[in-house]
Amino acid sequence: MRLVAGKVLMDINCPDELRDDPASAYSDSKALIERWHGKGRLGYAITPRFALTSSEDQLAAAGRLAAEYPDTWVHTHLAENTAEVEEIATQFAATWMCMTISVCCASARYSRIVCTSMQLTAP
Repeated sequence: MRLVAGKVLMDINCPDELRDDPASAYSDSKALIERWHGKGRLGYAITPRFALTSSEDQLAAAGRLAAEYPDTWVHTHLAENTAEVEEIATQFAATWMCMTISVCCASARYSRIVCTSMQLTAP
């Protein structure tokens, strides 16, 4: 059996008891990567849960982790329906797609991106 898992990163639009911040997301994830990634059949997935629950700063922190640890995975959820796509476009204006994709592309190993067809226009 193989396990790839990671701390779920959420700093906005989420229950208070599950909320972290970009600094703790980075430091907690870094400590977990160094402790568990590559130990036997264990792997680490940097996991910004969902575009609507991660600020631009938190996505940037996840991107830094992916660049520092290129053999980790990135697991996230972008959007599954038109309403989510519209809300993400509002929350992140013109930068959201570039930031989210940069997090995922910083590592060639990503586990899942769920997304619908999107058309973005400048705000």
